Amino acid sequence: MMYYINELSKLAGVSTRTIRHYNDIGLLTPAYLTEAGYRVYTDNEVMLLQQIMLYKEMDMKLSDIKLIISNPDFNVKDALYNHLDSLIINKERTEKMIKTIENTIHNMENGETMSDNEKFEGFKKELISENEKMYGEEMAEKYENQVVKDSYKKLKKMSKYEYEQVKLLEIRLSNTIKEALLLKDPSSHKAMEACKLHKEWIMKYWPSYSKVAHLELIKMYNSDDRFKAYYEKIGKGATKFLLEAMTIYLKT
Repeated sequence: MMYYINELSKLAGVSTRTIRHYNDIGLLTPAYLTEAGYRVYTDNEVMLLQQIMLYKEMDMKLSDIKLIISNPDFNVKDALYNHLDSLIINKERTEKMIKTIENTIHNMENGETMSDNEKFEGFKKELISENEKMYGEEMAEKYENQVVKDSYKKLKKMSKYEYEQVKLLEIRLSNTIKEALLLKDPSSHKAMEACKLHKEWIMKYWPSYSKVAHLELIKMYNSDDRFKAYYEKIGKGATKFLLEAMTIYLKT
């Protein structure tokens, strides 16, 4: 199929001005120009525009998108898998929010009341209990028991606002790792940003910071399928990529 710029604009739902801007910055150029100077786009450009729009949905900068799609190793199929992983993660978050709202409506309609503090405290206890079941013994073997206890103590003392900020930080961390993965460079600025955010995140739980302990933690992610599964949901190869990036980050 061949499209003039107006046809491509209607097909993609973006303005012709936007498409021209992509051309000006070298992000999306037409397949060729007619003798009259009209831009003509083919299936390849349509596919590329789809990728650009998907990356923009992930709040990526145009300069970063250009780096990704101009990379000789860029593969459309791999990129689509990454987009799919991202959508699945967001879908899971949305489903949890829907479930929470449904439960709240159910409680209201049945006259069942629970204070915000009670809901929040119950959630923290459930989280600690789940962590204990899954990782408690292994974490105690890797680190001193007191460190693990202090970590849980810090979580218990979190206010509702502080806890919400931690969850927002987790989302930001996940998105940054995803963006860094697309660049395929563990030393990139985006990868270093992901490492910095990971440090901020663990310090919300850890009583004190240690570079050695941080690197050992990332190594444990790679050797344990349960930890690995969490990061692989962010993107294929995310666990190994994070270890490579963190090794660089902690040396700088």
